[in-house]
Amino acid sequence: MRNLALACWIGAGAAAMALTGCTGGHPHEQRTGELLDDKVTAERVQEALRSNAAYDFPHVQITSANGTVTLSGSVENEQQKQKAAAIARSIHRVKTVENRIRLE
Repeated sequence: MRNLALACWIGAGAAAMALTGCTGGHPHEQRTGELLDDKVTAERVQEALRSNAAYDFPHVQITSANGTVTLSGSVENEQQKQKAAAIARSIHRVKTVENRIRLE
């Protein structure tokens, strides 16, 4: 009888862990993957801005977190600011762009 009760408690605990996503893995495993994705995304945006023939973006910084790219720094005019955002939006895995670029 005690074995049956123990088995029920173990089963209930396993079900609760499965329903809440507790897999017993290391807590930083998923976060590390997300950080790598964010770094790669930011690098892709940076490369796309640098390779743009129409505008030069030497003073634009890029950060990325969970698919949101934030552009900061400065450009010479509104067209450059909008172009930088458009370039960032065109990159794979970019969901949204926060354009915090200032005009010089």
